[in-house]
Amino acid sequence: MKIAIVNPPFFKKVNRDYNYCNFDNALHYPIWLSYLTCLLMNKGHEPVLYDLIADDMDLEKSVSRIEFDSPEIIVVQASVHTLEFDLSFMYLLKKRIDSVKIIVVGDLPTISPGSLLVDNKFIDFVCIGFFDYSVLQIIDYIKTDKLDFASIPGTGFRRADEGIEVNCSRNFGLPDLSGKKLSHVYRKFLNYRKYSFEGSLSPVIAVQTSRGCDSLCSYCVNARIFCNDERIEFPVNDVISELDHIVENFSEIREIYFDDINFHSSSKRTLDICRAIKKKKYPFQWSANVCPDIDVKVLQEMKSSGCRMLNVGLESLDPSVLELYNRNVDIPSVTDFIENCINLDITLNAFFMIGSPLEKRYNLRMILDMVKKYRKVNFIVQRLVVFPNTVLFKEASEDLILAEKTYENLKYYTIERPEFTSEHMKTFMRLFENQKVSFPVIKEIKNFLFN
Repeated sequence: MKIAIVNPPFFKKVNRDYNYCNFDNALHYPIWLSYLTCLLMNKGHEPVLYDLIADDMDLEKSVSRIEFDSPEIIVVQASVHTLEFDLSFMYLLKKRIDSVKIIVVGDLPTISPGSLLVDNKFIDFVCIGFFDYSVLQIIDYIKTDKLDFASIPGTGFRRADEGIEVNCSRNFGLPDLSGKKLSHVYRKFLNYRKYSFEGSLSPVIAVQTSRGCDSLCSYCVNARIFCNDERIEFPVNDVISELDHIVENFSEIREIYFDDINFHSSSKRTLDICRAIKKKKYPFQWSANVCPDIDVKVLQEMKSSGCRMLNVGLESLDPSVLELYNRNVDIPSVTDFIENCINLDITLNAFFMIGSPLEKRYNLRMILDMVKKYRKVNFIVQRLVVFPNTVLFKEASEDLILAEKTYENLKYYTIERPEFTSEHMKTFMRLFENQKVSFPVIKEIKNFLFN
């Protein structure tokens, strides 16, 4: 049975796993689809993974390429951001390959599984949350003519009578990596030299040490909706086995990127991974996504095991905003973390979000003060994007301060307040980009912040 696993085309380098446009012209691996492909291979199927963003194909060429291969099942990852583009892609696929079964995965079907099926008759199945085992079961059922799709956790489907059924229980588990490894998938289907992360060395390979997140941030679509506030971890031995395979098959790799939502869940686990890496004396360095709650002794061990760079979500320096976000972070620990990273010569990319319902001008002044103080840190300022079904979305909807936006076919929701306009935030964010900002613009933002 021919199975296509597809990251649909888009004309910007978007990350559908974490729902944002990449910075620095980076191109991230479609890591969740890659793990799905690995699982299917280990269960006896022969899937083909297509990353049509990496292949830089337009809509028509992408559809023609899939049509030429004539798959019987197509798994498509769709996101809220790229909603209309993704639906157009699937509609054309169904029109060209009438008998094909289309399974939609990602945050879009997780947020609105029933309405996605009702409104789009070309979609046959949707998967809710982490989709590896739901997709596997759907494929196995189709292959054996078993029709009891309602028994598959985390699945919505269209019945023969056109009725819709959705099983909202979750099918959350780690993909089976006992046979083929993730790096087998990269080697077979992707041109790994194309991929990069913000500030990473090249070539770089992305792997995960865990799935999900239990931090409960009020704005986060991944933890609250996708992972159902759960986190599960690959055994340390499995992580090391994957790294061994990478070294054996990608000798020129300069960096490993641990693409977890949060690499550091506990000091013990982080230390176990670092010490296992040190024992192996791998030739690469590594980087990861973290929260700013790592003890200096753990940071020292991370550095000695090859940690070169960390991406950290600071989000805000205002305790009331952090409380709104349900971020259990205190500002002194943030400054300690930054200073420890600087002292250990760990490159730091620190991310702020502006535009919360509680945003004040002094919040932006605090960000500017931190930027001036820590010149060695790469600070990135982003606009808060509010996703449907998150806690923050519900609260903002009740207060009538949400606005739906579309920018270059990217659909998103922001918080709009007359005293803190989109133009003010855009201008402030431009100060952190590699763009020329004219003197009148700088004067305007200074007037806004300090008057």
